[in-house]
Amino acid sequence: MQTGPGKMRAMKRHEWHERTEEGEKRTVRATRQGGGWKLQSRTTSEPEWHLHDPPLREDLEELLEVLRRKYQRGRTPYEHIVELERVLKQ
Repeated sequence: MQTGPGKMRAMKRHEWHERTEEGEKRTVRATRQGGGWKLQSRTTSEPEWHLHDPPLREDLEELLEVLRRKYQRGRTPYEHIVELERVLKQ
């Protein structure tokens, strides 16, 4: 989304779906707040979202792939990718 010449407005929430080992659908939601990431998940059988603090490494790795795909389409800033790569190196 363009907000002006050469400026991009970043999405702050990203969501993806996957299957658990038991075959249940799991939804993961990542929100960027204050320069950090908050990750939550739930399965179809769970009515409540579960906050992961600290976030699961597998979820952070998948978020990085989601961000890379969105960056290619101009839907997230490159700085978010660099920031998350830095977190994964720690």
